[in-house]
Order: sequence, then C-alpha cells, then structure tokens
Amino acid sequence: MGEKIQFPYSQNQQLLVGKNALAAGKAKEAVANLEAAYTQNNNLAINQLYVEALQLDQQEQLAADVAQELEHAYAQDPSRREFYLETLLKAGQLITARQFALAVWQGDQLTMAFQKIKRAEQQLKPDKIRDLQKRLYHLGGEPITKALPLLEEARRLPLDAYVASVTHLLNDPFANLLMRSDLLEGLQRLQIQTPVHFIWNDGSTKTVIPAQLTAIEGGPAYQAVNDALESLNDQDPFLYLDIQTKMKFAFAYLYPFADRIVTKPAQWVRTAILRATDQPVPPQLLPVAAQLDEIQTAFNKLLPQIQ
Repeated sequence: MGEKIQFPYSQNQQLLVGKNALAAGKAKEAVANLEAAYTQNNNLAINQLYVEALQLDQQEQLAADVAQELEHAYAQDPSRREFYLETLLKAGQLITARQFALAVWQGDQLTMAFQKIKRAEQQLKPDKIRDLQKRLYHLGGEPITKALPLLEEARRLPLDAYVASVTHLLNDPFANLLMRSDLLEGLQRLQIQTPVHFIWNDGSTKTVIPAQLTAIEGGPAYQAVNDALESLNDQDPFLYLDIQTKMKFAFAYLYPFADRIVTKPAQWVRTAILRATDQPVPPQLLPVAAQLDEIQTAFNKLLPQIQ
C-alpha cells in the first residue's frame, strides 16, 4: 500500500494532511496519510478519499479492492454510487460493475450505467478476450484454490463472453460443485433472462432462468434457518458458528433448489445441533439427518479441493 507514516500524527491530522496532499496532487503523501486514517476509522467518507488517493497514484486495482470493502455502504448512499461504479470500471471490473448497477438503479439511471459499462467493454482487445475464454474453458478440473484467481480475472470480460464461459463451466462435470453454485448465483445477480443449463449436485442436468432465482442466502428457507439459529448464538457462540458454516455449505450444495428441499428449517437446525453434539436423533428427524449426512459426505469429498 502507501508509504509508512513515521511520525506520530493523530487520525485527524492524517486525514487533514491526506486531504491537502490529494488536492495538491501529491499521490504518495495522500496515499500514506489516508491509508493510516482509514486503518483507524474505516468509514465511507475516508474510504472514498483513500480510494481517490490510490487512483491518483495509479493503483486502480487496489483502489477497487478498498472500495469493495464497503460496497454495501456505497450502495446505500445515492450520492456515492456513481463514484463506486467509476472505480470498478477504472479497474476493469466489468461484471462486478454490472451487478452493482442492477442492484442499485432502475430506469434511466440503469440505462446510463449500462452505457458506461458498454464503453468500457469496447476498450478490450478481442485477442485478450479470446485468450481468457480459452483459459477458462479448461478450468473445470483445477482445484478451487487455483481456479479462483482466473475466475476473478474472468470478471473483466464483456457480458456475452462472460456468460458463455460461465455456461460452459456450469456444464463441466469436472468443475467444483461450489464453484458451479457460485457462478450460477452470479448469473442471478446479472439478471440473465435466458434459460441456462447446468449440472446439479446429483449429476443431472437442470435448466433455470437465473433472473427468476434468489441468491444462495436470499431464499425464505435460509432466512428461516438463520432465525432458528439466533438463540443458539447467545447460548453457545462456537457451536453457532459451526452450525452456521455447515448450513452455508448445505444451501450452496442444494442451490438453487434449497427452498424445495428444506421445507422445515427448524428441524434442519435442530438435527444439525444434535449431530454436532453427539446426541441421539429422534425417529421423526432421521430423514433430515440422512440429508445432512449426505451433504457432509459431499463436503468431505470437496474439502481437499478447497484447502
């Protein structure tokens, strides 16, 4: 990041010096002071100043990374949304920019955002697009730790090229199951209106329209599970985190059909707690226990790929 501050400035002094340096076009000094101020108080206003300093220093990707730390806050502040979109586009984050635009704007504002994204897409060289698509084509058999950097790079593709590459991976039997779920959820955030085929966790091919789906953690079953877990958080925070992690994996594993399968969320939570604490499972919960055991077995098989 920026140069290390060697003198004992207070946060207010660092902020003032950083602002003045930014206004004067002194990139290194602005970055160093605003980074220090942001480290002490990571609020939205200081985040934006720090991002501006990084951009002045031509650190576009780091600027986008810092801004994304507070993406939700930018989305909630209409006066800063445009800045956030521009930050993503300067870093070439075309898919993230499009997902953000769809989440916060409608009508004419969304149209104008899409026009900006389209202009950024047109700056990409066709041979670079083809090269990235070619590398993505062979991604299915790679461990998730090796695949993630390339998947992140794929977010620099134009929409059509990105959707084509993702659709191929969704139908690659060697692709990691969690990766396929994440990619399908990404198409949901892009509000893709055309039918998409994908391999589900049982090996069968399913067809959905991503725009009609919810996010992995956005459906009613997941919300009900979270509600059922709340009391456990007060009683045993460690057990709560363990069960919550298992539920997150379960819903990713079942995506996008979790709401059809988890019809009694409270039973899923109760059964997961009994399993985690080595308590006997009553007969009426044995069907749920069998489903959780199946998911745990799948997780154990995937674990070597995600470590």
